[in-house]
Amino acid sequence: MASIPISQVVKVTPGVLAAGSGLNELSALFVTSASPALTAGSVQSFTSASDVGTEFGTTSALYKMAEVYFSGYETAVMTPGTLYVGAINSAGSGASATAVLGATSTYTVSAASVDAAGTGYATGDTVTFTGGTATVSAVGTGGSVSALTLGTTTAQVTDPAGIGLATTTSGSGTGLTVTTTSTAASASNGTVASISVSSGGSGYATAPTVTLSGGGGTGATATASVSGGVVTAFTVTNAGSGYTSAPTVTLTPASVTDIGTQLDTLRAAEGGWNGLAFDTELSADDKEAAAQWVGTQNDQVFAAIVDSDSSATTNDSQTAFGVWLGNQSINGVTAIYSTSVLPGALAMAWMASLSFDTADGRQTLAFVEDASGLISADVTDGATASTLITNGYSFYGQYANGASQFIFMRPGQVSGKFLWADSFVNQIWLNSNLTSDLINLLLTTGNIPYNTEGDTLVEAAVKDTITQAISFGMIRSGVNLTTLQKQQINNAAGVTTAADNVVNYGYYLKPGISTAAASYRVARTTPPAQLWYSDGQSVQSINLNSIEVQ
Repeated sequence: MASIPISQVVKVTPGVLAAGSGLNELSALFVTSASPALTAGSVQSFTSASDVGTEFGTTSALYKMAEVYFSGYETAVMTPGTLYVGAINSAGSGASATAVLGATSTYTVSAASVDAAGTGYATGDTVTFTGGTATVSAVGTGGSVSALTLGTTTAQVTDPAGIGLATTTSGSGTGLTVTTTSTAASASNGTVASISVSSGGSGYATAPTVTLSGGGGTGATATASVSGGVVTAFTVTNAGSGYTSAPTVTLTPASVTDIGTQLDTLRAAEGGWNGLAFDTELSADDKEAAAQWVGTQNDQVFAAIVDSDSSATTNDSQTAFGVWLGNQSINGVTAIYSTSVLPGALAMAWMASLSFDTADGRQTLAFVEDASGLISADVTDGATASTLITNGYSFYGQYANGASQFIFMRPGQVSGKFLWADSFVNQIWLNSNLTSDLINLLLTTGNIPYNTEGDTLVEAAVKDTITQAISFGMIRSGVNLTTLQKQQINNAAGVTTAADNVVNYGYYLKPGISTAAASYRVARTTPPAQLWYSDGQSVQSINLNSIEVQ
């Protein structure tokens, strides 16, 4: 029987309400210099240290850092799952070279003897031949020459030695020919013949500029060749002239784009990383530039920047990177004192090993112990440790209590308003997941009205994330607030019990939808939603008074 499809009236389309795809674990980016293995601006992901070793070599700093990273830290519930490696152009350093002057072979007459004696010569006559002169020292019948004494000689480019060479004379004799022998020698021709590599240096993304100076000559020019970040050869493009000694070779690295712009490129290429470290210690300027870049990332990137400069361990230093960092308004950078890049990798291993699904899984950067066995203590005395902390540095230190020794990271600070690395990293996770919660709410809910129902929808959307943060130890209840803090929360929330909620439950959420002004509702713009939460912090030192009662 023919019929009209019921779908014209009612149509049911099957669908699935997907679980929110929040940020489950954090991951790091290690930055290296561009090479044939990875071009500048590219990012590659790895899931094991062995894969990093295959790509960059098992003797590379990246491989050692990856070993530290994928090992996590002692007592970690989980270890990192993903590592990103990104490449930037670097100016390069350390290359040197030596210029070699061109040489010309010359020949000088060393002996002359009579070949044909001739006639009419007198003792003392000077005879001239190719390459020099000689004096007639003895004559025979009819003025025939029987002996010669070699006189002046002139170096020749062409060998003048020969048999039966014709001569001219200062006297009236004729017919004398001579046989000469010569000695070969080498002399500079005043040009630059070649340039040899003394040291290839490292980190050269493009060839440095070559300048030749001194040596008494002019005009010599050359170009350099680079492979794998190393200067490998030179080509003389103009030999110049007039050089009496080898000129000095100066190599000037090509200018490169500032590190902040290059980090922007890496972030655009792959945005899935939350931590940042480098496989070599940066220059003083680049340390500051990298820190400033982190400060522009809306508190979404945690960086560990290693510094070995002696100013870090100098009392009352005004030039140390850590001191500079403490005077800036930059969130998210931990300055680590070390002569190795591996403690920076350990900071990333700690971050990427945090298990946000684990109850009371919170771990401070302080007291983290290397699980790879590759890191040695950089600090072994109390005076240096105190100076470093004052100057704004964390460090991997060796502590002792009698015969017992402990090696761990301390103190785990971070630049900016969050003060501590764990507080900063926790907020990366929290805010990323809150963002995912709310975008999923908008995508899966057809309408969110500006009333209490809208408030309820927002509260429900973020509830699981907040509950997980409480379980993990990111949000803590029972933390006493100052009177000023309570007043600030209550005034901002417009609710007299908001601060009490922070104390009793660890947080207070104000969706702000039902109380939003009409201007928000008409424009359908974001209501002024706010979340206050108590971090709770963590005890990082204990002074215990042990009192004997007699």
